[in-house]
Amino acid sequence: MLRRRAFLATAAAFGLMAPLSARAALPGDIVQQVERYLNNIETLRAKFTQIAPNGRLSEGRVYLHRPGRMRFEYDPPETLLMVATDWRVVMQDTRTRQTNTIPVNRTPLGLLLDERVQLSGPVTIRDMAEIGGELHMTLFKTEEPGLGELQLVFGLRPLELRRWQVLDAQGKVTQILLEDVETNVRLQRNLFTLIQ
Repeated sequence: MLRRRAFLATAAAFGLMAPLSARAALPGDIVQQVERYLNNIETLRAKFTQIAPNGRLSEGRVYLHRPGRMRFEYDPPETLLMVATDWRVVMQDTRTRQTNTIPVNRTPLGLLLDERVQLSGPVTIRDMAEIGGELHMTLFKTEEPGLGELQLVFGLRPLELRRWQVLDAQGKVTQILLEDVETNVRLQRNLFTLIQ
């Protein structure tokens, strides 16, 4: 486990520093392929490892139900539960029940929760490249670039979401690495409610 954590921390530090020579040409319709892939995901369930801006590692499960719903359930000793529902993101300390709420459209991650993912117009692709057999795509809201950026990383053969990172308005980067991804599975509706 320690070797895995060390590997993840190293990957986080160097994941965006691939030399330009490692970049390969992308098919011309790759943006449309990614749009189709994301729009075909109604639900998603996966294990995640989170690398916080300070390098701290956390693990848990993530659930997504488009449009507008997502849940990050952290494994102990973490006491955080994050639920996006009703177009707001609520972060709750499950021990103290203290909460903090922000509108989902004020976060870069909100791009994944739209009813229809559109990678043009309201969304700008700042950078896109194939690096080491993966597609790296960095996005921001066209009219609100100050909200931060979302970088999505996909496997290409087949096309599948592997991880993402959020650069928030304060310049802090949080990475989420996915494992055991299942899409279009039945999810219980109560996953997207908070602990009372």
